[in-house]
Amino acid sequence: MPLRRPRRAGRAGVGRHRPTGPSCPGGRHDRLGVRRRPRQPGRQTWELERQVRLVAGSAVAASVLGSTVSPRLKWIAAAIGSGLTVAAMTNTCAMGMALSAMPWNRGAQEVDIADVLGAWG
Repeated sequence: MPLRRPRRAGRAGVGRHRPTGPSCPGGRHDRLGVRRRPRQPGRQTWELERQVRLVAGSAVAASVLGSTVSPRLKWIAAAIGSGLTVAAMTNTCAMGMALSAMPWNRGAQEVDIADVLGAWG
């Protein structure tokens, strides 16, 4: 007798599909007009492609603006544009490789007990 209800629910399809998001888009915060960003644990870094676009775009913009003072700075923009063209053609990116070696892009390194004890002594 106690298993009758779960079996009936299983036949009806109850519990088979669970929505991944809230049943009401935005939930109560949306109703109240409160805008909240979802929490994300840990430190977040930008994707590498986004970092490349930031560095390349900033360098090109700075060199174009600087070329009004020193015309030779336009060659920096030309070099970055050429580098991006080569990166697209060869599917490798020197700037991306350089940025991936930066400390903020390194993941958590695994440490074993031998490393810890070696650092103490």
